[in-house]
Amino acid sequence: DKVVNVGQAGSVNLEQLLSAKQYGKIYLMLGINELGYNQDNTVQKYKELVDYIRSKEPDSVIFIAGNLHVAASRSDTDKIFNNANINSFNRRISQFIDNKKVFYIDINELFDDENGNLKAEYTSDGTHVFAKHYVEWTNWLLTKAIV
Repeated sequence: DKVVNVGQAGSVNLEQLLSAKQYGKIYLMLGINELGYNQDNTVQKYKELVDYIRSKEPDSVIFIAGNLHVAASRSDTDKIFNNANINSFNRRISQFIDNKKVFYIDINELFDDENGNLKAEYTSDGTHVFAKHYVEWTNWLLTKAIV
């Protein structure tokens, strides 16, 4: 029940945030920082989080977003933060969907090169997308709506 500062909502924990209003859509992108831990445990905690959110927001649509790939320069040299591990994790969290209230979306279709790596020109550190591409990301997200 960690309290974090969430813009206009102020300092709240997740339960307070979910109880404050009814959300139409909730987007989750989590897990990249946990790749070095036991993946079974991380996937189980992720599932518990999805179930918790569904219990608090039963009418909301939840989008589980696949984690971004890293550039080839990082993937080829990092034993933990590489695209094989990211793909494994993304595959496992994509199994939580029901295509009714919980959907899986994958931003990698926008930012990947032809080999399935984050395009080198989108990053300076091999991991994080330049902020100037957030508009593209936002526009892509806007195409992932349920009518």
